Amino acid sequence: ASGRGEYLKGFGNEFESEALPGALPQGRNNPLRCPLNLYAEQLSGTAFTAPRADGKNLRTWLYRIKPSVTHEPFRAPAFPNDHLMADFSGGRGDHGCCVTPNQLRWFPLEVPPKPGGGHAPTDFVRGLKTFCGAGSAAVKDGYAVHMYTFNADMARSCLANADGDLLLVPQMGELRVTTEMGVMWVPPGHVCVVPRGIRFSVDLERRGPPVKETSKTKHRAWCKRQRVHYLAREQRQGYTIEANSCHKLELLTPEQQLVARDALMAAIQAEAPGASLERLRERLTFVTLLKTLRQYDADMGASREDDVEGGARGYVLEIFGGHFELPNLGLIGANGLASARDFETPVAAFDGDGGRGGDDGESSRGGGGGSDEKPWRVVHKFLGELFEAEQDFSPFNVVAWHGNYVPYRYDLAKFCPMNTVAFDHPDPSIFTVLTCPGTGQRSGAAAADFVVFPPRVNTTADTFRPPYYHRNCQTEFMGLISGQYEAKVDGGFLPGGASLHSCMTPHGPDAGTFERASAAGACDAATTIGREAVAFMFEMDYIPRVTAYALASPALDKDYYRV
Repeated sequence: ASGRGEYLKGFGNEFESEALPGALPQGRNNPLRCPLNLYAEQLSGTAFTAPRADGKNLRTWLYRIKPSVTHEPFRAPAFPNDHLMADFSGGRGDHGCCVTPNQLRWFPLEVPPKPGGGHAPTDFVRGLKTFCGAGSAAVKDGYAVHMYTFNADMARSCLANADGDLLLVPQMGELRVTTEMGVMWVPPGHVCVVPRGIRFSVDLERRGPPVKETSKTKHRAWCKRQRVHYLAREQRQGYTIEANSCHKLELLTPEQQLVARDALMAAIQAEAPGASLERLRERLTFVTLLKTLRQYDADMGASREDDVEGGARGYVLEIFGGHFELPNLGLIGANGLASARDFETPVAAFDGDGGRGGDDGESSRGGGGGSDEKPWRVVHKFLGELFEAEQDFSPFNVVAWHGNYVPYRYDLAKFCPMNTVAFDHPDPSIFTVLTCPGTGQRSGAAAADFVVFPPRVNTTADTFRPPYYHRNCQTEFMGLISGQYEAKVDGGFLPGGASLHSCMTPHGPDAGTFERASAAGACDAATTIGREAVAFMFEMDYIPRVTAYALASPALDKDYYRV
C-alpha cells in the first residue's frame, strides 16, 4: 500500500512493504533478476555479525529502480554549514566548542523570514545548528544536540547522515519526512527517528490557512518578555517599579519602547482607574504586567500578516553509537510508558523521477522524470562535514523493501506516564520514551535517553510537587514543545526554547514556582500538571562541550542564573 497516513505498526519488527504488487522477491533477498527489473540493495545498520538476540542485528533490503551507487563524486557543497559538528573530543577551545559548567538557557530561535524581498530560502540542512555534544562520530561513540529553523523545502535534494541516528522533535510546523522506505508526517507532539545512512528529506507540510505565528511577532514577544524578566527581577530584589520602567528601555527599539511603556501604563491604570501613578506604582505586580503583555501578544498575533508561512522549528538528538530502544520496564510490569504497538513505520511509496519505471505507483514528489529537470542532490553528512553529489534520478525510488532497519514516528500523546500516588516526586527516568545504551557506558547509565513530561494528574500529599532542586551526574538538555513547564513560571522557558544543565550543575524550579508550590494548601487536592504543556529532556551520560555558535546566539538568556 502507499499513501498519506498509512503505517506499519510496531517497534523492532521485521517489516515488508511494496508499492507495486509483486515487487518483493520471494524466498531470497538477492535473486538473479529481481521482479520488475529492480535492483537489490542491502542497507546494514549494524555489523554483519551482530547478534540476532533482542533485534540487535539490523538491516533492510531495498528494491529500487536504480541503485544508489550511480552518482557523481562527492564534493564540498555551495552552502557549507559551519555550525554543524560531530567531534567533541578535543580540549578547551578546540573544534569550535568550549567547556562551561554554567546553567544555560536559550529563548526560541527566530524562524527565518519567508523567501523573497531579499531573504533567501532556508531548508532543513541549512537551518540545522549544533548546540552541544560529546564524543566523536569517528569512533561511533557519543552524541550531538542540534536545533533547527527553516522555511523552505529540500527541493530535489536529500540528506544522508553517516554520523549516527537522528531523533527529530518538531516544535512548530508539521514536517513531511520523505525517506527511502516511505513518507512520514510528523506534526508537533510527534517525534520521528531516521537511522544512520537512510536518505531522507524534510519538507514543510502546508495544509489549511497559514499559522498566525510569525518570526517578527515572536521577536517582538521575545523583546517584551525580556523586559518582563527585568521587571520581575527588580521586584524580587525589593526595588520600586517606576511608571516609565526607567533605564532599561534604551536597549529596545522605539517601537518596542512604546509597547513596553503602553503595557506598563495599561497595567497600572487597570489596577485603579483614575488614580495617580505615584500612588499606584508600588502596587504594580509582575503578574499583572505579564497578563497585559500576553494579551497584547494574542491581539498582535491575530492581526498581523504571517511572515513565516509555515516555517518550522525544533530539536534534534543525534547518537553516534548504537540505536534507540524501548527502555526495560522492570517492576512496572508488562505495560506502561511507550507501547511498541504505537510506533509507526512508513509503507513503501516510490518516486520514479529519472528512473526506468513507468508512472504506476509513483509518489507525487518530483514529477515523472522529465529530462529538463535539474539533477537531484545527495547531501552526505560525514564526520560533521557536508558533502554533495549529483545524480539524474530520485533517491526515493525504492519500490519495495523488507527488514528491520527502518525510520519510524511516535505520537507523544500515546505515552502512558507512571507517577507516585502518595508522596514524593519520582525521578525523571520514569518518563523515558526511548533509550540508547551506547558503548562503554557505566552500569545503569545510557548514552542518551529521550524523556517526555506530558500532561498528567498529581495526587501526592505533603509534597513539593514540581521537580526538585537537583545536581545530576548526567547531563540534561530540556526543550518545550507547548504550554508552560511546571518548574519555570518566570516567562523565560518558552515553547521553542531550551536549557542545558551539565554534570553536577545545580538547577531546579525558579523562585516563583517554589513560592507557589510550597505555600500552605498547595497539595491539598489532586491537580493536572500541564494541561496543554508538553516538555521533554535529552539526558546524556557523557559531559558535553558547548559550541561557540550556541554561546554567541542572540537567543542565549544571559540572566538565567538570576531566576
